[in-house]
Amino acid sequence: IQGCHNPVLIDMAMSLRHRVSPFRRTQFRNLERMGESFEEHSVIVEAILSHDVITTYREMRTHLLSARSATSRAAPVWASPAAVTKLQK
Repeated sequence: IQGCHNPVLIDMAMSLRHRVSPFRRTQFRNLERMGESFEEHSVIVEAILSHDVITTYREMRTHLLSARSATSRAAPVWASPAAVTKLQK
């Protein structure tokens, strides 16, 4: 991200990465989920490289919902709105 040379974008990306780090850790504890996530990322990258906005949006949304579902199975307390709000602070 440093290569963009945009301090606002860098700050936003780093802040987001910090906020989602607890969720990301749960994703890497499950090898099956890691494989699914890799496949989802591959589809997203292909859509981006093809300049296919609709597929990119759809696949990114599907990926985020899939990650959320996997996280809520691994740590059900994180699925609550209060937990999400707390993590965003």
